[in-house]
Amino acid sequence: MPVPSPWLCAATTRTSTSTAAILVLKGFEVSPSCQSILRDMEDEILDQQNELDKYGMSELLGRSREIAMRVALIIALSEESASVRRKHLVWAKEYVFHYHLEMIEALKENLGKTADEQIADAVFSLIKKSGKRGATLREIVHKCRPFRTLNSKAREEVINRLKTDFGVKIAEMRSTGRKRVAFVAP
Repeated sequence: MPVPSPWLCAATTRTSTSTAAILVLKGFEVSPSCQSILRDMEDEILDQQNELDKYGMSELLGRSREIAMRVALIIALSEESASVRRKHLVWAKEYVFHYHLEMIEALKENLGKTADEQIADAVFSLIKKSGKRGATLREIVHKCRPFRTLNSKAREEVINRLKTDFGVKIAEMRSTGRKRVAFVAP
């Protein structure tokens, strides 16, 4: 499929009549088997965008198809292929979608969290890793830098959040030596 310009970046939309436009070099061919993948990609993106509307993040996937097309071209060129083949586009689609969806999950998890919430999440993760043994305040301060930087009032707020939001309990534990007071995850 010859292209008027040496470098063309064209991602077709639903309203366009030709799905043959793809990121190409002049004279670079696109395998006809790629067209069904591109249509499926559009459908998948639209479905995911509709789902992401409730979070206000539907725009994040808007250029996923074009990015996958670019990656497919890079793969084809790296293999010195005369055209973008189905295998290039499939791999590119999986790669781009994986990392875009991973980014969206990270945003959903952290978007709108206060600093105290993020610190409480980090401390809870540390307590969970400690298992039945739990983690003492000293261990938390030593192993969790964000918690260590807090003043005593802010630390109390985080500890209260751990108790109410995460169900963390304070337990006295006896071992062969002194008793220790530890925070234990449910």
